[in-house]
Amino acid sequence: MDFNQDDNQRWQEPIPPQSQVILREVTQQRDNKFATTAMVLGIITLLVCWVPVLAIITGIVGIIISIVSLIKEDRKWMPILGMIFSIIGLTIAAIFTLGFLVEFLYYMNNPY
Repeated sequence: MDFNQDDNQRWQEPIPPQSQVILREVTQQRDNKFATTAMVLGIITLLVCWVPVLAIITGIVGIIISIVSLIKEDRKWMPILGMIFSIIGLTIAAIFTLGFLVEFLYYMNNPY
């Protein structure tokens, strides 16, 4: 009896290797549309800060989109930079606006 058991074990067909399934988490590159928009508007605000009306519009919209992006997106560096650029651009635009206003009022009171 031992002989048959040994013989059966020796001549059994080999077990085929089982295929292994390797699951890997694939992180998709999400489009950070709000973050990109906030960054672009911040840069535009810096570039056009000498045009007060345009800089104020792009700066305020850039700050709002930066806040929305900070709430929604995972990556935080782009909306933070967009907000910083927008604030700096708005500050420079405010300084230019005050300068234009002071110069205008000065020449209105002293025409010559």
